[in-house]
Amino acid sequence: MGFRNPFRMSVDKATGAVYLGDYGPDAGTSSPTRGPAGNVSFERITQPGNYGWPYCSNYNTPYIDFQFPSGPSGAAFNCTGGPVNNSRNNTGLTQLPPSQAAWLPYGGGQDPPALCCGSLSPMGGVVYNYSASLASDVKFPAAMNGRVFLGEFGRRWVKTATVTGSGGAGTIEAFPAYTGTQVMDLEFGPDGALYVLDYGTGWFGGDANSALYRIEYNTGTGRAPIASASANPTSGNAPLTVQFSSAGSSDPDGDAITYAWDFTTNGSTDSTAANPSFTYTGNGEFTATLTVRDSTGRSSTASVVIGVGRPTVTLAQPLNGRLFNFGDAIPFQVTVSDPNSPTVDCSRVRVNYILGHDSHGHPISSATGCSGTLQTTVDGEHDANANIFGVMVAEYTPVGSTTPVTSTQAVMQPRTRQAEHYSGQQGTTVVAKPSANGGNAVGYIENGDWISFTPYNLSGVTSFTARVASAGVGGTISLRTGSATGPVVGTATVAPTGGWETWTDVTGTVTPPAGTQNLFLVFTGGAGSLFDIDSFTFGAGTPPQSGNLALNKPATASSVEAAEYPASAAVDASATTRWASAFSDPQWIQVDLGATYSIDRVRLVWEAAYGSAYQIQTSANGSTWTTVRSITGGNGGEDDNTGLGASGRYVRIYGTARGTAWGYSLFTFEVYGGGSPPPTPTNVALNKPATASSVEAAAYPASAAVDASATTRWASAFSDPQWIQVDLGATYSIDRVRLVWEAAYGSAYQIQTSANGSTWTTVRSITGGNGGEDDNTGLGASGRYVRIYGTARGTAWGYSLFTFEVYGS
Repeated sequence: MGFRNPFRMSVDKATGAVYLGDYGPDAGTSSPTRGPAGNVSFERITQPGNYGWPYCSNYNTPYIDFQFPSGPSGAAFNCTGGPVNNSRNNTGLTQLPPSQAAWLPYGGGQDPPALCCGSLSPMGGVVYNYSASLASDVKFPAAMNGRVFLGEFGRRWVKTATVTGSGGAGTIEAFPAYTGTQVMDLEFGPDGALYVLDYGTGWFGGDANSALYRIEYNTGTGRAPIASASANPTSGNAPLTVQFSSAGSSDPDGDAITYAWDFTTNGSTDSTAANPSFTYTGNGEFTATLTVRDSTGRSSTASVVIGVGRPTVTLAQPLNGRLFNFGDAIPFQVTVSDPNSPTVDCSRVRVNYILGHDSHGHPISSATGCSGTLQTTVDGEHDANANIFGVMVAEYTPVGSTTPVTSTQAVMQPRTRQAEHYSGQQGTTVVAKPSANGGNAVGYIENGDWISFTPYNLSGVTSFTARVASAGVGGTISLRTGSATGPVVGTATVAPTGGWETWTDVTGTVTPPAGTQNLFLVFTGGAGSLFDIDSFTFGAGTPPQSGNLALNKPATASSVEAAEYPASAAVDASATTRWASAFSDPQWIQVDLGATYSIDRVRLVWEAAYGSAYQIQTSANGSTWTTVRSITGGNGGEDDNTGLGASGRYVRIYGTARGTAWGYSLFTFEVYGGGSPPPTPTNVALNKPATASSVEAAAYPASAAVDASATTRWASAFSDPQWIQVDLGATYSIDRVRLVWEAAYGSAYQIQTSANGSTWTTVRSITGGNGGEDDNTGLGASGRYVRIYGTARGTAWGYSLFTFEVYGS
C-alpha cells in the first residue's frame, strides 16, 4: 500500500523481488502548510509494507493534514508511528502501519549525484540473471549478474545499480551502450540481450527515434556487422522511384559484408546491391529491410518505411513555437493533400491539444475539422512553475483506413518561462533558492555563459522582462537566435541588487526575428559572478497571424491555359481546382495580400505540370520585386518553403524552367507570416477598488481578485447569491471580462455593469459553468462599475476567484 502512481512493474525471477517506478505529486517546491516538494522513486519490494502515499513522501517525510479545498492546515502526519486514516470515505484500517522510505528516491532537490538531474520519470527496473548454460553469443556477461537496469524517460538514460547484502541500492553506474532518447520499457530477452523500447521525442505520434532496440554484449571478436539503411524520398505518389543507401553499414571486425534488400516486406530478396533503387507502382505502406551479413554468417538488419500514396497533413496554424497563456483559445488550420481522394472530408480531420510536461504529455481536448479553435485550460494539477507548455497535432484518417496520418507537431510556449527549464546551457548551474519562483534559479553565471530554449516564435513580441538577483558585478542579458553567437534581437542591463536573494525585474525591447528559432539567453559582463536569473516573460504584441494569408485573396497570372484554370483557383483552399499557364517560359502567378506582412513560408502543391526552376518574390507595390528564394531542380509534388524572412504586400511565383512539356500548374499557393500586432488590451480593473457581498475570511478579500496575483483570491460565504464588484474609476467601453476560478466556482452567474454602482444592467448570463477560466469576450457594454453576480454555486463552498479582469477603453 502507499504507492501514488506505480509504473512498469517487473519481477526478479531469481529472488522474487518486485521492481517498479513510483510517481509522486507535481509540487515544484516544499510548503510549510502542505509538505515536501514532488519526488519520485525506483522501488524494490520484497514484502508487504506501507510506502507512504498520501501521508508520507518517498523520503518518508510527512505531508501536512490539509482541509480541502482551501484549508486550514493541521499537523504533520506521523510517518514513524504510522499515519491515521480518518477519512469519512475510509472502509479499511484507521491506524496504518509505519511508512517506509523508497528504495531509491530522487527529486525534490535531493537527487543522488549518480541520478542527477532533470525531470522525474522513473520507468522501473529489470534485473539481469546470468545463465552459464544459455548458448548465446549476445548474452550479457556473468559480471552483470544481479544488476538492476533502471530506465529514466525524461532524463533519457539507462543506468545500472547493484543490490547490497541488506537489499539496499549499491553502486549506480551509467550504461553507455544505450544512446537513444526516451525510455518507455526495458526487458532482457531469452537470448540474454537487453531490449529497450524507445518512445522517441514526439507526443503520441512517434518520430524517427521511436523503435525497439536490442543491445548485445560481445567479447571483442566475432561481432555481428552493423546495418544502416536510408532512402530518398520516403513518401510520394505512385509510381514512386526510391533511391536506397546502405551508407554507414560496416563490420567491426573488418570482415567482408554482403547486402540483401527486401523492398516489399514479402520475405524475398529484391536486390543485393549496396545502394539500389526501386520503383513502387501501387499505393501502400512498405517496410524496406536491409540485411547485412559478414563472412562468418553473423547478420544485422535495418529498415526504413516508405509511404506510397500517403496523404500529407500540414498543421498550418498554430505556428511551432508561438507564445500563449494557459486558458487562451487557439485558432487552428489544417491542410490535407490525399492523392487517393479528390475531395478531402474535413470531418476526418482531428486536432488534439496536449499539455506538455517535461518530456511527456497529457491529452486534454480535441476538435474535428480543418479549421476552428481549441480551448486551452488553466492547469490545476501541475505546479504553476513546472516545465509545462502546449502541444497541438493534427491527424487525418483516410477513407477506408483506421490508421490516422499525423502532421508535424506545434509546440506552444508559455509567455513566462522558468530559466531552469532550459534545453541547453554553458557554464551555469541550477541552484536552490527559497525566494525563487519554483524554488530554483540559474546561477553561478559568468561572462560568456548561456542558456537556450527551443522552439520559439517571437512574432508580435516587443519586450521581455527577466527576474534577476545579483550580489556580483551585474551585466547584460542578450537574446540571440540560432546560436550563442547568432543575431541579437533584444538586450537588458542587470545592475547589482544587493543580494543573491534580492530579486528585481529588468526589461528590454525585442525586435522579433522571422520564423521559428532556437532562443539563446547569453550573459556578459565583468570578471566573477554576474547575476542569477529566475524567470523571463515576453510581453506586448500578439501571437503571430499564422493562417494562410493568401486564402481567397486577389490573384493574377501571366497567362492561363484555359478559362477553367484561373489564378484564383490556386488560392481557394481546394485540393481539386488549379491554375494552369500557357506552355512556355517564363510564367508567373501573384497574390495581393491586401496589406504588408512579414512572410516566413510559402507552400506550393503542383499538378503534374510543375516548375523545375522558379523564384519566390515579394513586392511592396506589385511592380518592383525582390527575389527571396530561388529554386532549381524541383521535382513537383509539394514544395514547402520555410524560413524566408521576407516582407511585402504582394507575393509572386516566377517560373523560369518548366519540368514538363506543359506549362505551370498549381493546386495550392499558400503564404504564411504575420502582420503588425494590434494594441495590447489593458486590464482596467487592475488594483482598482473592489468590494464583495461577503468574504469567507479576512485572508480572502475582494481586492485579492484584482491584484494580478495567481495565488491570492477572493472567497465568499457558503451561500447564494453572492457578488464581487470593481470600481474602474471612470466610464469605459467594456468588451471582455476574464475570470479564473479557484475550486469553488460559480456554475451560474451574471456579468453586470453600472454607471453609479447601484443600478445594474446584465450584459451576459452564464449557466452550466464548470470552473477554471471563463473568458467572456464580445460584451459590447459600458460602465464605471462591473459586477459578477453569482446565483448558483458549483460546489458546496462559496464563490472564489483568483482573477477578475476587465478589458476596455
